[in-house]
Amino acid sequence: MVLFYVLQFRTEREFQEFISAILSPSIIITALILGFLIWKYSTEKEEIKKGIHSNDSKFDTENILKAYISLSAFMLKGDLSDNSTKIAYMNNYFKKEFNENYVSFNGDIHSYFKHEIKLDSVCEWLIQHIEIERYRFKIVSFLTGMSLTNGTIKPNDYQFLKELVNLLKLDQQEFESMINLRIRNNNREEESTKKRTRVRSNFSKSKSILCYQILNISSTSSIEDIKKAYRKLVMKHHPDKFDSLGHSQLRLAQEKFLKIQGAYEYVMKIKRETRV
Repeated sequence: MVLFYVLQFRTEREFQEFISAILSPSIIITALILGFLIWKYSTEKEEIKKGIHSNDSKFDTENILKAYISLSAFMLKGDLSDNSTKIAYMNNYFKKEFNENYVSFNGDIHSYFKHEIKLDSVCEWLIQHIEIERYRFKIVSFLTGMSLTNGTIKPNDYQFLKELVNLLKLDQQEFESMINLRIRNNNREEESTKKRTRVRSNFSKSKSILCYQILNISSTSSIEDIKKAYRKLVMKHHPDKFDSLGHSQLRLAQEKFLKIQGAYEYVMKIKRETRV
């Protein structure tokens, strides 16, 4: 096709004019912009590989999220034993705080995992763009919560958080107060959960004992033994047998019968759940 157009030119001058038209300023500008974008993209990728959070990066939700992820990755790389709970915590936090932007979390975390993360460059960018200390402190609070997902702050996490507080130019005493408060709250929540579990367990045991007593069986009775005991009690305490004994006797018989039925259903449920 190009050869066809070239053959149409009668003089060299016409050919030169054709080339000049092709290389118009708009085309040159477009090519320069495209080249710049390609260079910028490759440079940003290279900076990620070097663990750098460039100060030239604009202040937007995506880059704030990347700062969060890079700091999280630094903490995760420090202790690979309990990453699953920490990553679940990150997912929930990012989904709540960053909405649709958090979807890039998985791809970025792998990039930061492969390469060294330079804390100073991330912190410099955060200080440059987040002047209010309490907003920078929010990042430390997030990472503290991430560390507490398994109940306690491990020594390596604590040292990392202290270093981060220093790099972000935050107050160390305020950090210590926050750590202590989070630990106390975490311990209270754990104790409350254990207490609720104990109450449920004790209630379940008490109810089981009462049901065995109502059916006149033991906890080791087989399902067949339980059924036999139930049929025997039904025959003995069925309300129809107390019709002629007056309203009060009939009501007592109905209450007794309901207890027998309830005990039988509860014991059978336990047996089915524990049956191998």
